[in-house]
Formats: sequence, C-alpha cells, structure tokens
Amino acid sequence: LDFFACVCPSAALSALGRAIAPDVLPNLQTLVLKWEGDEALVGLAGGLGSGCLTSLRVLSLCVAWEGGEGCRTFGRVLSTQSENFPSLELLKLEWEPDDALFGLCEGIYEGRLSPLVKVDLQLNGWGGAEFQAGASVSALSGVIRAGKIPGLQKLGFMSRLGISRENGRELGAALTHANVCLSSLKELFFDEPIFSGGQEAQGKGLGALMSALVEGPSTLPGLETIETRWNLDQPARICIDECGARAVATGITTRKFPSLERLILDCRDVGPVGVQAFCLALSSPEAVKFRSLSIELGFANVQVADGAEVGMFSLALASGHLSGLEELLVESNYDLGGVRALCAGLGSGKLSSLRSLDFSFFNLCLARVRELAEVLDGDRLPSLQDLNLCRSPHAFSRWGDEGLRALSNAWLQRKAPPLEKLNLKDNGLTDASAPSLMVLLGAGRLEFLLTVNLARNEFSSSVWNILTATFPCVRSSG
Repeated sequence: LDFFACVCPSAALSALGRAIAPDVLPNLQTLVLKWEGDEALVGLAGGLGSGCLTSLRVLSLCVAWEGGEGCRTFGRVLSTQSENFPSLELLKLEWEPDDALFGLCEGIYEGRLSPLVKVDLQLNGWGGAEFQAGASVSALSGVIRAGKIPGLQKLGFMSRLGISRENGRELGAALTHANVCLSSLKELFFDEPIFSGGQEAQGKGLGALMSALVEGPSTLPGLETIETRWNLDQPARICIDECGARAVATGITTRKFPSLERLILDCRDVGPVGVQAFCLALSSPEAVKFRSLSIELGFANVQVADGAEVGMFSLALASGHLSGLEELLVESNYDLGGVRALCAGLGSGKLSSLRSLDFSFFNLCLARVRELAEVLDGDRLPSLQDLNLCRSPHAFSRWGDEGLRALSNAWLQRKAPPLEKLNLKDNGLTDASAPSLMVLLGAGRLEFLLTVNLARNEFSSSVWNILTATFPCVRSSG
C-alpha cells in the first residue's frame, strides 16, 4: 500500500489502521503513508500493535502535525511491542521537529526499538518558518544517548529548527556517548540553518555539535556521509567554523568514523588555521577511503577564496592519499591564482580514480577555463567520465566560444579523458564555436562520449539542426 501521492484525511487513515487484520492484509510487506493530523497515528499504532502485521518489512511515514497523544502512542508501540511486527526491517520517519518529535521520543523512551530495525529519521518542517525545537531536539538526544534507537541509520535536518549551540553540543555528544554504539549510522546531513541566529551562529553551532561528537568515547564505525547543503533562498547557510573543521580533521585522523567516504562541507568561515588542519587530514593515510568530496572555501564577506587555503586544498589533492576519490565538486569563486593552484592538484596525476568532476557551482570564466584545459586530459585524469562545466548560478560571466576552442584544442593535441558525459550548458556558445565542436566530436578523440549537454546556449536553429543530426550525443535540453 502506498498513499504517499495524496495527503489522506486523519479519520480515514485512523480507520485504516484499526481495520488491519490478518484475513485482510496477511502478506503486507511495505506501507508508505503521508498525512496531516494526530488521530491517524493512534489508529496506525493500534494496527501495528495488534500482531496483524507480521509480514511488514518497510514502514515509511511522512507526517505534518502539531503533535499529541498519537505521537506518544506510536513511539510506545514501536519500542515496547516489537514482537508484534517481527519482520520490520526499515522504519523511515519524516517528522516535524516540534511537539510531534517530543511526543515520539517520550513514547520511544518507555522501551527500546529492536536493533534489527534500521531507522531513517528526517526532521522536516513545512512552510519554511523557523521552529523553536530546542526541547524536542534535547528529547531526541536523550533517546539516542540512552540507546533507545540502536538501529539509527540516517539522521537528517531539513528545516530551520531554531535550536541553541548547547542543543547542538548535546546532540553531538549523544551520538558517541559511552552507553551507545551506533554501528548502523551511515549518513548525517544538514539541509537548513538549524541554529537560532544569523550566519555566525550556524558555524559556531555546527562546530559545537561536531566537536562534541568527536570528543565522545564511542566511534561511528559505519558513518559514510557527512554533508552540509545550501540553497540560494535560505536566510543563512549551515556551515562549520574553525572549531568544527578541526574536529572533523581529528575525527578523520583518529578514525572516529573509519568508513567515511563522502564529505560535503561548507568551509567558507573556517579560516586558514582550520583549513590547514582539515587539509592535513585529507593528506593523511586515513583519507584513502574517500570517494566523494566537496570543500567550499573562502569567507562569507569576501567574494574570492583565499589563495593560501586553495593551495592547501591542492596539496591534499596531490598527496596521493586521495587516490580512491571518485567524485569531486569544486564550489565557490577562486581568482586566477587560486585556479592555477587547484590545477596543480588536479594535474598531479594522483587522482587516478576520479570519475566525476563538477564545476557547476564554481565561477568559471574564459581565463579559468583555459587553465583547466591544460590539465583535464587522459594522462592526468585517466578515469574521468563525467565533466560538468555548465554555468554556475553565481557566475558573473560566460566563457563562450574561446573557452570551447581552448578545450577542443587541448583534447585534439593531447590524450583526451575517457568522457561519457560533458555538460557545457549555458555558456554563451554561438555558431562561431560550432566548427571547433564538430572537429572535436568528429575526430574520435572522445570515443566513449554518450551525451554533450549544450542546452541554453546561443546556436542558431540551423546549427542546432546540423549538430543534433550529425552527432547523436548532442543534447539541446536538460
């Protein structure tokens, strides 16, 4: 059963929950529900605790409401009556972070979820308003600290929680508390500015959270992803400060999270001391497991990233300890010196496994593309399959026809990378660059190429027709 496509009335879902019986749904394995209101949870908890869902393997709930007895009842059934749903393997909860979360945690605290049940918890508020979720997050920390959710697999923050730095520190400490071994935790991500206050509060808050996490006595042996995300329409961005960067660096080098392979961090407010500690960790043998990396550098009030910080990051790329890296997203805005420093790392020959290189959130211009063209070849990057050079929403200009000629000439004169995907979207390319593009595509140097995204460029309709008719890999949309 999947009701996710529609928001169902509480009364209807409550009746559904109470109506569940062995002779009605004896083999139900997956249940996906989305609704507003608390009454439905009471009914669902009753059905779950009735012992009639013995085949249920996956339960996914997306619920928006202000909380109530249904939250507590549902949490209580989950933690005290697991024998009534013995086949449950995955519990996915998309939950509002206010009283609803508080009630859920109160119910869970009465017992303990089965360690065999993997839990994905995503705190998500609808409408964009900032919550005052300090008490709820504190309750969540208490539940985690007490070992009540041993199968926690994913913890994500998708709304503005309005919590304090102390709440963040409490949560970080709970994840590595002496009484807890969250061996199943794989992903920790932050999609919104979760701390109360402006930009500075976000860095200090997440810095406190990461510091407490690293200082705790337990490890996170299964943690694979730490990620901060940033949307253009946010009033502030979630990021780390110097303290947080040093904590993450310590976590890497001391194997606090030995399985970490995906690290996406906004480090624009870290400063040179924090960047140095962080890049030294990326240059250590413990970084060899990294597969996906994005480090956004610079300062919030400065447009161009500090050249010394870019140089330190480039040294990490050239260290040889990121030889297993498969995906690199380069963000922010480097000056020409910074791009040259970056190219020294990219062209070091030490990124032999790199498959995807993404500049879609980087301010490219003609001079910067020319520098990149000198190192983006098959000898230095022998595994590169996906190159994204589309225009960033932050870019001040397009690199245009001359930039395409620089890339084409480089790949005609030297060994081209084994590209399968090439994204040149929205770069001001005109009919004047069509001959260079056609020579490159027709020369067979990009023999594995499957798609070239040329959407939102400025070719005439006749040139578009020729390109798409001659080269099936050309895409004019997407």
